[in-house]
Amino acid sequence: MSEIVKELPLLPVRDVVVFPYMVIPLAVGRVKSIRAVEQAMSSNRLIFLATQKKVQTEDPKLEDIYSIGVIGEILQMLKMADGTLKLLIEGERRGKIKNFEYIPEKEYVKVTIEQLFEEEETTPQIEALKREATELFEEYVKLNRRLPIDISSAIKTIEEPSKLADTIASHLLIKIPERQELLETVSVNSRLTKIVELLNREIEILNIERRIQNRVRSQIEKTQKEYYLTEQMKAIQKELRQKDDFAKEIDEIRQKIKQAKMSKEAQEIAEKEVQRLEKMMPFSPEATVIRTYL
Repeated sequence: MSEIVKELPLLPVRDVVVFPYMVIPLAVGRVKSIRAVEQAMSSNRLIFLATQKKVQTEDPKLEDIYSIGVIGEILQMLKMADGTLKLLIEGERRGKIKNFEYIPEKEYVKVTIEQLFEEEETTPQIEALKREATELFEEYVKLNRRLPIDISSAIKTIEEPSKLADTIASHLLIKIPERQELLETVSVNSRLTKIVELLNREIEILNIERRIQNRVRSQIEKTQKEYYLTEQMKAIQKELRQKDDFAKEIDEIRQKIKQAKMSKEAQEIAEKEVQRLEKMMPFSPEATVIRTYL
């Protein structure tokens, strides 16, 4: 079912698709967009949100935006020092642009909207799709670290099929054309079917990504472990070589003491110093002092 509603100011949005029931913060900086927001705030706070086909388009015309968007209500507006606006908007219902007109004296675009309604009863088919979508979304959230884990609990409390479909769709991290396709799917049955297909695909991709990450992590850990053990072996071998050389040095010092034909008292003192030296690290400062003394 569709119904012609009154004209609304147009707010083109970039790199996002707004769904019904979705609350989203938006930054507004283009002159036409600012004037459209001001026009909406001066009347009933309603504005039409339509996604641009290309992000880089600065002054979008009718052909530069998708014709199906969302009628949204401006919940909050904050004017910044540089003249830009920060908005909090809630999507309310789907609409299709029937007429696009620039108002030069007020510097904004107004559009005539055909409001789109869903007229589908909750059949066993839709109920089954609801359950499937809810279960898959819970698994999707567990696998995707970019989504808050508590969102799956909130999804479980939604009974209305259309609201459930749109809420899940608004949290799917998929490409803009795919999000737009879900927005343009007015039939609840078809929308839930597409969501189940997308969730199955995304879960499969996330599982593959996780397996790859685990494999890479294991390889890195193995490499790090091998490097650590190699370095440890090098240190042990170096230490052993130093001790072998040190042992030879001690033997040579003892041999020199014997050959020096010292007095008994001097020889005892020298032997004590050698014993002290033997217990020290080869290159410690104290060992160097004893070597010099001997």
